[in-house]
This record gives sequence, C-alpha cells and structure tokens, in this order.
Amino acid sequence: MRITSIHQIEITSRCNLACRYCVHPTMPRPKLDMTDEHFARALEWVAHFRRRRTQGELSLHGIGESTLHPKFAEWIGLARKALGSDLRLTTATNGINVTEEQAEAMASAGM
Repeated sequence: MRITSIHQIEITSRCNLACRYCVHPTMPRPKLDMTDEHFARALEWVAHFRRRRTQGELSLHGIGESTLHPKFAEWIGLARKALGSDLRLTTATNGINVTEEQAEAMASAGM
C-alpha cells in the first residue's frame, strides 16, 4: 500500500487525565513529547503530499493530550503553513489546560 497523506500527528503521548474507558493509562510505551526534528520531518511529508494534491486534512492529536506539548501553539502555525489555508486542520482536546495563547493560535489557524 502506498502512503499518499499524513492524516494525524501525535505530538505528545502524555495526558492529564486517566479516564476509565481510555487505553492511555495502560499503554506500556513511554509518555513523551515529539521533538522539533520529528515534527519538522512529518510536516515535510504533509507539504509533499499537499503539492501532490493527495493531502486532504491534518489532525494534531493521538492518544495523548496535544495541548500539553510545550510548543503546541507554535506548532499549530507551522502545521497550517505546511497544510495551506484551504485544507482542514484539527485537534482533539479535553480542553482542561487550554491557555489563551493556545486558543488564539487555534483560532488564527482556522481550527
């Protein structure tokens, strides 16, 4: 199977909750933040697929709570730049720790 888009980037595997229904607390993998280098590489692929017109949208979420990443607000802007203004950029959050800076970054990015 050929890869033609990057649908989701999990920028952190950390979470600030322990919901009973979630697999996160029982997952054995380390709870870490994505590095600048890995995020930049992922966005290179997003931009590549955008140029090929196979990138449909991008979501910054995963098992972790994306807003816990220390560069969340900054990375939204970088993701929007790689994705372009016409494709959908989303995230999923429990919203507990969303800062004003993060909310403004999400609004500016059209989330």
